[in-house]
Amino acid sequence: MRNFSAIIAAGTLAVSLLPLSAQAQEGTGPFGGTLSAEIGVTTDYVFRGISQTDGDPALQGGVEYAFPVGNMEIYAGVWGSSINFGGDGDGSLEFDYLAGLRGSHAGLDWDAGIIHYTYPGSSSSLDYDFTEFALSGAYDLGFVVPGAGIAYSPDFFGGTGDAWYYYATLEVPVPLPALEAYELGVYGRFGRQTIKDGDDYNEWLIGIGGSLYGLGLALEYTDTDISGDDLADDRFVFTVSAAF
Repeated sequence: MRNFSAIIAAGTLAVSLLPLSAQAQEGTGPFGGTLSAEIGVTTDYVFRGISQTDGDPALQGGVEYAFPVGNMEIYAGVWGSSINFGGDGDGSLEFDYLAGLRGSHAGLDWDAGIIHYTYPGSSSSLDYDFTEFALSGAYDLGFVVPGAGIAYSPDFFGGTGDAWYYYATLEVPVPLPALEAYELGVYGRFGRQTIKDGDDYNEWLIGIGGSLYGLGLALEYTDTDISGDDLADDRFVFTVSAAF
């Protein structure tokens, strides 16, 4: 099996931080719920500081259905991306299936969910597929939005056992009236990944994002404290997304 730290499994739904990209448009769905979808392209699919595409671009997209329950909503969806792990038996796609419950109260947004990560086309002997349980929250103070989250997998990517991911986030809107229409803001994240049968590491990013002509735009700088691995080196990533 390859060095696990070099190819940490993908999927950004549980813990991604693109808060200022274009939000998926919501349409009326069955049973009184809402249906939303989004598609995008990124110069490098980076998950928790590690490239999932060997430094190459990726096409990504997802769809979600949400149903209101009081002041909360139940949601379920699927998200996919092209990948490139570069090894024998690897596939070229990732599909993640998610479901959960989320809500908002007095400025506090919270989300509790489960995500099942799958890699169709990859050899079953590689044991890539895994499941995570995730909990996150963020509090809107107006001038800044601090947040935090945690994700746990009982059997992580590659059969590496228990794994925990802890992270903190911060979003700061750009307070310039001339730019309000673009929803421009700066954001950051610091996270720590622990793996029972792998190497623990820290990762971080800082980005700026906004919207222009209906498109979500984000530029991020990301890095880790992993040494000797090109896929975990610092890099800039540019992402464009569109709702439909």
